[in-house]
Amino acid sequence: MALSAILLAASLTAAAQGELFKPDDYPDWAVRRDLSAGVEATIVLDPKGRVVQMDTTRAIGDQKLAQEIASLVAKSHAAPARWSDGSPAYARFHAITRAFLPDTPQGNEVRAAVAEPDLALMVQGLPSGVGVAQAKLLLAVNADGSIADCQPSPSETAKALARSLCATPATLVQPVVRGGDGQPVRYVAEVKVQLQAERPVTPN
Repeated sequence: MALSAILLAASLTAAAQGELFKPDDYPDWAVRRDLSAGVEATIVLDPKGRVVQMDTTRAIGDQKLAQEIASLVAKSHAAPARWSDGSPAYARFHAITRAFLPDTPQGNEVRAAVAEPDLALMVQGLPSGVGVAQAKLLLAVNADGSIADCQPSPSETAKALARSLCATPATLVQPVVRGGDGQPVRYVAEVKVQLQAERPVTPN
């Protein structure tokens, strides 16, 4: 599969989030009470852009508003990801969908929330001697979860680090996604990988 297959899904996360929860979806009752919330979840879109799976891992801010956000997202749809030949693809991503009012304590909390990494790896060392680093990747995933292709996400600034991760696809294996008939399907994904340097062993 050509890398262009992934390039067509480059804006997957940002675009999908914008389509799954729009500004007009912000409930009036929450605005009147200065409430903000966010929902961290892993979402699967089918080739028609419909949400077919949503696994929520965290609610941030007002819990009632978070439940409403989750309910709206679960019933929404977005433009589908596409392969290089133009055919629609399944897509999987992990992100925080937010509804927040700026310059409020709760709004600042929701805006500052950071999604957990999709994958954590231990490495012998990192550039400049840092202990932890992260990189976002775009993946084309085979039906068995193995990686068909990989490249840095367009928003990723640490391109060299991301490319080094892409060079070891066996460490990036992803969960199997099943279609409506229960059979495994290939899909595109944006993942955030966290690297942690191993601590050197200090002799006694």
